[in-house]
Amino acid sequence: MLTRIALRVAVQEALRGATLAGDNVLDSQFTALDLDADGGLRTDQDRPFISVYTDGGRVGGGNGFLSFFGDDPTVELVIEAGISAAMLELDRETGATHIVGVGLPDTDANMELTLDLMMRQVADALVAPDNPWADLARELMGVVTSVERSRIGQKQNGTRVAAQEVRISAGLLADPVKGADLTGSIYGKFMAALAASPDTRLHTIKTAFETALAGTAVDWQLIQRELGLTDGQSIALGGRPMATSDSSIASFQAVAIEVQPS
Repeated sequence: MLTRIALRVAVQEALRGATLAGDNVLDSQFTALDLDADGGLRTDQDRPFISVYTDGGRVGGGNGFLSFFGDDPTVELVIEAGISAAMLELDRETGATHIVGVGLPDTDANMELTLDLMMRQVADALVAPDNPWADLARELMGVVTSVERSRIGQKQNGTRVAAQEVRISAGLLADPVKGADLTGSIYGKFMAALAASPDTRLHTIKTAFETALAGTAVDWQLIQRELGLTDGQSIALGGRPMATSDSSIASFQAVAIEVQPS
């Protein structure tokens, strides 16, 4: 849930400006690469692009609705790179047309070359040691279990469109519960990175996360959330104070009992 959003944001920011797509890094923009009514491949982009999605995933079984947060969550991170022969710019000195941002003639071979280069740049950016967003993405993800690559190429209405997709299956950091203290945590680092960004969209995401995570800091409520306990289970385990007949919370004072040996 929240970690899926955080992972997308971290990957997008890690890739922004790091590939031949430049700043054209998109968040789950399905129209960037789509099928028309006749099943033809199409794009609404006017220059090479990268689009980042989080697709399927699962969580392990949990206690009741704790399964929403679950143990050992996983995610499929999808990164698409796309280009079309319509993405051209004119070299005014030679009169030749080149692929936007690449400088190569718009042949099939050069389109494929561009996609391969972009995907290599994606890989380099996500493992870069000097990229704080990439470091956050690596911390939000767990062990990678598989990486699958696929290619799509088609001529539609006279325009060649080509794309490559990388699908990464991996573990995922569990969402924090409401009211959790994020100080010193990966989520704390993520929130600080959102705040430091000049992009106002990321500030909006930070506010949305703060609203979603705002909650009580009462210890017993945090524990009940983290374990997914019912009220009865929490009381039985001594983790929750009992309510009195007037709906107030009963208070208890701990006493020490010393037993003398006989």
